[in-house]
Formats: sequence, C-alpha cells, structure tokens
Amino acid sequence: LAMRALGSNDPGARACGVDIEPIKVRAHVFAAVCAGIGGALYAGIVGYLSPSLFGASTAILFLAMAIIGGRNSLVGPVIASIVLTAIQYLAILVPDLPDTVRSALQTLETDLYALLIILLILFAPKGIGALFRKRAAGGNDFVGTPSDRRSVGVREQRANSRLENCSDNDTESQTPESDAPR
Repeated sequence: LAMRALGSNDPGARACGVDIEPIKVRAHVFAAVCAGIGGALYAGIVGYLSPSLFGASTAILFLAMAIIGGRNSLVGPVIASIVLTAIQYLAILVPDLPDTVRSALQTLETDLYALLIILLILFAPKGIGALFRKRAAGGNDFVGTPSDRRSVGVREQRANSRLENCSDNDTESQTPESDAPR
C-alpha cells in the first residue's frame, strides 16, 4: 500500500506518515537486481556484450515496451515486449516477405514504435494492460484498476448523498411566510 501511495503522490504519502526514502531505495535496488539478472541472461545467450549494442534505438525500444504495455500491469509490458520483438524479427519469422518490405521495416522500425506509442496514447492512454483488465472486467467503459473503480464508486455515493442532503435542506428551508421568524 505504501508503494501504491508513493506512486500516486509523494507529498500525500509523506503526509499520511509513510517514510518514502526507504521505499524508494528498495524499489531502485529491486529494479537494479532485475536489470542485472536480465543482463546476465542476455550475455549468456548472446555471448558478447559491448556498449555499442545498447544505443538510442535500444533505449527507444525499451521505452516503447513500457509505454505501450502500460502502468500497473505485468501482462501489458510482457505482451508489448513480445510484439515489438516479433516486429524486429519479422523477416526471419515470415520467410516469404519481399525484400522491399524487409528493408522498409528495418529502416522504419523506430518510426513504427513511435506510431504505436502515439496510437496507444490516443486510444488507450493506460496501455495494453488496461485494455486487458477492461476486457476481463466485462468490458466496462472505465479503464483502470479495481481500486480506481472502488474509489469512483465511493465518490459517486458521496456525491449522491450530498445531493440528497441538499434537496432535504431546500425543502425544509421553504416554509410558509407565516411560520418564518421575522
């Protein structure tokens, strides 16, 4: 819960008494451990590592995987990484692909990632993971986490009770003039 509060609002979490510095340190250490394990596995598979392997295009690829996958989801980034990696190896996966299409895909690969990011920001701002949560929840118009839906329901209930209280107060304040104090 503290991590979720911290992800939403640093000052709000701090105001609620959450000590945010140790939580941030733990999150960064966990991310570094995951990156180290991923790097070790990658080095074992490829057999050769060099800084030239990790240029701007690789950074854009990883950023696209995270943005397209969405926040608060594990399934979304996994699906995004599978799809974007498949796009990289489309020439191998589809052997009958014409050479012009292969060369166009290789030259426009980064542009394709940018186009996918723009389309997802326009049509699914919370990413692919939110679309899957929406489908699993029965296709509601609301795209978000279950806690978001609960908080919206609580806000609607509070607003409705305020409206009812206002309407009750209005009917009480409309007393006949003869009964009203002067």
